[in-house]
Amino acid sequence: MRLRTSLLVELLLIAGCHRAPPSVDAGDPRALIARYPIRAHVRWTEWRDRGGQISSRKREERWTPRGKDTWDVLTSDVDGPTPPYHARYALLPAGLAQISVVDNGRDVVVTPPRLSLPSDPRAGVAWEAEHRVGAQTSTRKCKLVAYEKCAGGIEEQCTTTYGDGRQVDVHNRWCAGVGQVSYWSLTRAAGSDAVVRIWSEDLVDVAP
Repeated sequence: MRLRTSLLVELLLIAGCHRAPPSVDAGDPRALIARYPIRAHVRWTEWRDRGGQISSRKREERWTPRGKDTWDVLTSDVDGPTPPYHARYALLPAGLAQISVVDNGRDVVVTPPRLSLPSDPRAGVAWEAEHRVGAQTSTRKCKLVAYEKCAGGIEEQCTTTYGDGRQVDVHNRWCAGVGQVSYWSLTRAAGSDAVVRIWSEDLVDVAP
């Protein structure tokens, strides 16, 4: 997930985050999930700005436990024809990370695992890695900054450069005691000034 939230959503998140955030022990991945819980099923509106052409679609994401500290994650359009993106995440000593992509039932390993949120989630933490997923290669550089819209808020800012020269900036935001609340991204094609902006809005939990 990823966003520029609407004013209403921002106000609701701020109100919901006024309670004291859970404590977290630096470097403890289980404490990480206690502080920034996984939201099992969420829906939101995703907006896209491609050269001034604005469009939107309804999206949803489901996290299904697969085993101890491992989840299957399906991200898809709501009632849309596009096949879902099927990823697998795990809670590792380094933090919450994507460990594979499931393509037509085949597990394609992400090497090394792509860190989503480190086990020591504090402003100033930074990391980078070169990743391979099948034949695709990329270099990803990330840092954490404070997210001031809620208590214990943190924002992950990542820039990924792919082997074809494409560059994608992604900002993911979390609130303590809530989990991920928003994202936005900006994609630049190699050798082009054209950009595609994507952001989420009105992200809500779906009852089981």
